[in-house]
Amino acid sequence: MNETGASEEEACDYMKSMMHTTWKKMNEEACNSSFPESFKDVALNLAKMALCIYQNGDGHTTQDPIIKSRIVSLIFQPIPY
Repeated sequence: MNETGASEEEACDYMKSMMHTTWKKMNEEACNSSFPESFKDVALNLAKMALCIYQNGDGHTTQDPIIKSRIVSLIFQPIPY
């Protein structure tokens, strides 16, 4: 925003566009990759987790109760079979 003089809305739209393009590239690479499925799953899940934490601001250092509950549920609550 400071470098280009863009509004906050324009900057957010640009970032969303970049994320969409990156997700598309990641999915294409995962489909065409020779890596094992388990590795591809972990890599894509790590990217999904980063998106989940940071999509509404800085979920790592900010004490947002929603993000905190998501992280706690991921780490401490077992997934039922």
